[in-house]
Amino acid sequence: MNISRRAFLWQSIGPASLVLGNRAAFGAANDDKIPDSALRLTTRLISSERHRADTDLDSITWTLGLTYLNLSDRAIVLPPSPSNVISHWLTRADETWDLKKGSTDTLLLWDATQRRYFRNGTPVILKPGRTVSLRTKDGTFIARDPGSKISGATLPGRYSLRIQVNLWPDGEDVHQPMYAAWRTLGYLWTGSPISEPMDIVIS
Repeated sequence: MNISRRAFLWQSIGPASLVLGNRAAFGAANDDKIPDSALRLTTRLISSERHRADTDLDSITWTLGLTYLNLSDRAIVLPPSPSNVISHWLTRADETWDLKKGSTDTLLLWDATQRRYFRNGTPVILKPGRTVSLRTKDGTFIARDPGSKISGATLPGRYSLRIQVNLWPDGEDVHQPMYAAWRTLGYLWTGSPISEPMDIVIS
């Protein structure tokens, strides 16, 4: 997939974040660790828009509803607006999902507006058993010809969609000042949650 096609898609769905994973610096954010399974992320399809990208590809943009559920016995603290999609996996319905295969990364950095909101916004405090819902956008390229072998393009079919959300902007200078204040509110979540699978049909 060439750069112009990739730029078209991500311009249409808005900026996202660079894949960071768990930084070593995050280890000091909490005194002890609760399992990743304590925070469940699910998605639902709200709407979709399809556009012509070039002569052989369309782009599709999904508006997704995100729901975080705290399954632990402690309050979980999320940074402001935890909805930046950094990766997704589209797995065919008859295939098995593999974390290490088939992901699409946005590879885009946080912009100045997002950084300001992160600094000035209010963190999300999830008490045990409670949920919070937000919206985000994701998308992909679709090959019009079902027999196409265009690299990076998605063929029509039934899929399972998982997304990964990056909660923290790149650069420790941005998020370090938040640690001391936010960790007093509960368990400060520092990873990049991956959603439960959602069935989706691409036609």
